[in-house]
Amino acid sequence: MIVLSKVAPWCGYSKKLAPEYSKAATVLKSDDPPVPLAKVDCTSQDGGKDICRKYGVRGYPTLKLFKSGQFSEEYQGPREADAIVEYMQSKAGER
Repeated sequence: MIVLSKVAPWCGYSKKLAPEYSKAATVLKSDDPPVPLAKVDCTSQDGGKDICRKYGVRGYPTLKLFKSGQFSEEYQGPREADAIVEYMQSKAGER
């Protein structure tokens, strides 16, 4: 299970989310089993633009949940580390 954060480096909201997302990733990495968080730069020519286009990203940052490699849902909750961790841990129980 992965939450993919789709960001743009120039976006103020993406910059504000970055430290919270990093904190959440650190906590979730130590879960058993670990819950990975990933980040995609939607402005990158190295595939980031293609991924963001494929999944319909229109605003930044966008958090999308994937289960078994397939898109599951978009995260609409608070953008603080504790809330992201709680959400992901609840979703991890649905494996």
